[in-house]
Amino acid sequence: MKDLIRVGKISWPALLKRWRSGEIKDDEWTRYWKNNGFASWEEWRKPLLDFGASKKWILYDIEDPLKTVPRFFSGPFKDWRRFYFKGQFSVKFATLVKKRGVGQSTKIRKLLNDFPKHTTLFGVLHDSRVYIVDGMHRACALSLIGSAPARSKKFNQAVRVQIALTGMDIYKASREVNVVQPKSKRV
Repeated sequence: MKDLIRVGKISWPALLKRWRSGEIKDDEWTRYWKNNGFASWEEWRKPLLDFGASKKWILYDIEDPLKTVPRFFSGPFKDWRRFYFKGQFSVKFATLVKKRGVGQSTKIRKLLNDFPKHTTLFGVLHDSRVYIVDGMHRACALSLIGSAPARSKKFNQAVRVQIALTGMDIYKASREVNVVQPKSKRV
């Protein structure tokens, strides 16, 4: 995988700690899980917590995230598939960010103006493709920044973007992580 520089193995607990620390302090995510009837971040993210526990993860630095991330594929999540063309299973981020409405997301717009200095995405490697499991908004923001020369020039090159990857069948992964529930155990 060109443009990815192997850092080494990363344990699921270490990856989970990075992920949780990024989301737990975000008021929008807290509002989201509370409004959807979850008692905690852990309850909301339980399908993904279980998903990653038995996998072997490798951490990479993304050498040029503005060029590399747009070539990654979007995770096949229910909430995101409405943006995909003609019901496709997944699309490249370069394609996704051209879809009307994606760039208007409050979360993505916030990232365009204030991208974190260090962030870790995680994903699945399947058939030589990288599919993002966590980091969809950040991947969209990076793709939008990379597609606009004026934004690219302003992007802080000191930003460190990493990705943790595990090898797995993406169709199986999508079944494991597409579980949303509460709103009192939706029927």
